[in-house]
Amino acid sequence: MCFPSLAVRYILKIFTGLILFFYAANAFSQTSCDQYVSSYTISQDVCNPKLVHFKNVNPSATSANWNFGDGSTATGLEVSHEFSSMDEYDVKMIVEYPGGCTREIVKKIPVHITLDESLITTSDQTICPGQQVQLNSQSNNLKFCWLPADGLTDLTNRDPIVKPSVTTTYRLQHQLLGENLVKNPGFENGVADFFSEYEAKEITNFGEAQYWVTTNPQAWHSGFKPCVDHTSGTGNMMVVNGSPGINVVVWSQKVNVVPNTIYSFSLWITSVNPAEPAKLRFQINGNVLNQEVNAGNNACQWIQVYALWNSGTSTEAEITVINDNIIASGNDYALDDISFSTQSISYDDITITVSPDAIIAGEDVTICEGASAQLNATGGTTYSWSPSEGLSNPNIGNPEASPLTTATYSVTGTTDAGCSGTDEVTVTVNPKPIIDIGGNVDICINNPYQVPGTVQGASVLSWSPVAGLSDPAIANPIASPTATTEYNLTATSDKGCVSEKSIIVNVATSIDVTASSNVTICEGTSTELTASGAAKYSWSPGDGLSDPNIANPIASPTTTTTYTVTGTSDLGCTGTAEVTVTVDAVPVISLGEDAAYCEGGSYQIPGVATNATSISWSPATGLSDATIANPIASPTATTTYTVTVTNGQCTAKEEITINVAEALQIKTIDDLTICGDTTLELTTTSVAGGKYEWSPATGLSDPTTASPMATLA
Repeated sequence: MCFPSLAVRYILKIFTGLILFFYAANAFSQTSCDQYVSSYTISQDVCNPKLVHFKNVNPSATSANWNFGDGSTATGLEVSHEFSSMDEYDVKMIVEYPGGCTREIVKKIPVHITLDESLITTSDQTICPGQQVQLNSQSNNLKFCWLPADGLTDLTNRDPIVKPSVTTTYRLQHQLLGENLVKNPGFENGVADFFSEYEAKEITNFGEAQYWVTTNPQAWHSGFKPCVDHTSGTGNMMVVNGSPGINVVVWSQKVNVVPNTIYSFSLWITSVNPAEPAKLRFQINGNVLNQEVNAGNNACQWIQVYALWNSGTSTEAEITVINDNIIASGNDYALDDISFSTQSISYDDITITVSPDAIIAGEDVTICEGASAQLNATGGTTYSWSPSEGLSNPNIGNPEASPLTTATYSVTGTTDAGCSGTDEVTVTVNPKPIIDIGGNVDICINNPYQVPGTVQGASVLSWSPVAGLSDPAIANPIASPTATTEYNLTATSDKGCVSEKSIIVNVATSIDVTASSNVTICEGTSTELTASGAAKYSWSPGDGLSDPNIANPIASPTTTTTYTVTGTSDLGCTGTAEVTVTVDAVPVISLGEDAAYCEGGSYQIPGVATNATSISWSPATGLSDATIANPIASPTATTTYTVTVTNGQCTAKEEITINVAEALQIKTIDDLTICGDTTLELTTTSVAGGKYEWSPATGLSDPTTASPMATLA
């Protein structure tokens, strides 16, 4: 007896009336290792394209060893491996079967991902925190993955809503499907372009193993549900009345493929009668593609079948759908939208910029009283600070803050996207030390001065320069500079705040004392002396002064004297000045008695002058020289002369009267004869103011009177 070299399925078709039965069995099998055909499927992880899942598809295999072509190996009928980089790898599977048989297969596995900038239709956007964005894509493929998951509201939605908390670049990775190689995939052309071992029956006789392409399962078979197709809801679908036969092909089609290429197979199935759902098996070139798929207990609910297949060395793929449910009752279903196309993973990115409303006002700062600090807000494009007092500009991000006291500033920032946020910063103002050291001061050399200093709020004091100070680290040192010095006190608080104040100590060696001008006085007179520029005075010599210890004594010197005044300031500084009092002697002139002479005569005035530097007579008429002490006077009439004698500013005056008498007509008594021892009065003309002289004077009582008594013996 001859046996076929491979296992062969024989089908016996028995027609009883209108019912078609399929019976299939593996009639013969070969026991040699040649009966085992090895193959595997791959599945590239759409979220991590470097991760590839490998699965042996021969159910007879007992174990499998894998070499991934990158130096890594694994053991197992189903394994996963993550490649280190995108590339093409020769992946070998060595399979063990019963009886010690082994088979190996090598496939070139492309591990790639490509950029498709048209995949995401939403443009990059900027949003405010808390806002969300609807992402839209053109992806309608079987598998997709949005990364990262942060902010995604629904990972299962191709067009999710995202609500990121920070700026995020989202990536959509999906399986990119090429042209569908299946002809008549949605059965738009009815029963054309595919093979089935079921009987195509436009009008069913309710027999098993029958199918038809229709828009309504119930219109074809009254026992089915009125489902609509998967594609549009109004199109065609392949409706199947399941066969109780084994390994009966429901649908099959051959397509040309490219070696070493990944293909994606997809099919949609639904029960049209929920009893005993169909159990579909999918094969390519006789190799099982995936696990058995149940059509489901809910009629008219479409379920997707999806699997990946690597062509290896094949140039043709025979795609086969088989129902492994052999129960005649129920087992009714529909197929639609069958696709077989190349598959790769592509990606596109979109960046959602979250405009920060986390406005940062900066760290709190501490300044000293009178100082300023630059604030620095970030996160916005426009800013508004409040309160505005003490700020150089409340509408910029980095104003200068110069508050008088501790202040908390609030800044509201707004981004270009219109997002706003608020933050606060506190500027603590530490007081500066308070210094009081009095004002500038004048001192005399070698006369120390204690600075009346007090300081509040300081921990460190420092005077500069230190020369001449008893202690440069206290508030009130004793200053003994030898020259005028400006001392600066720096006071520092424990917070590092600094105050400064200066005082000038003027050092004088003497004071400027002034006295009145030199003066000339006449002997016997006095004058007031004056001095200024000091607080106390001492005049020397004290002789002739009313008080030698006042600024303005009365001086009455008897001779020319130079007075020296010494002035002393309140600080003890001294200065001197001099004033000379010149004493001029008072001139003296003596003229004698008034004189008289007869008309036509003259008289030399007997004037004697002392201490006189000049002599002046008035009137000068009748005088021989009006500038001498003893001129000859020859007035024609009685005249009173005044003489002024001068010595410097001193003068003296005297007067003398020169009486001028007319010539006298003297008439005496007549001659008489008298007796001896007789007394007789002699008489003559009386001249007023005249002088008389009788002669001989013998016997006369007074020879100088006008009427003397004469006694003759």
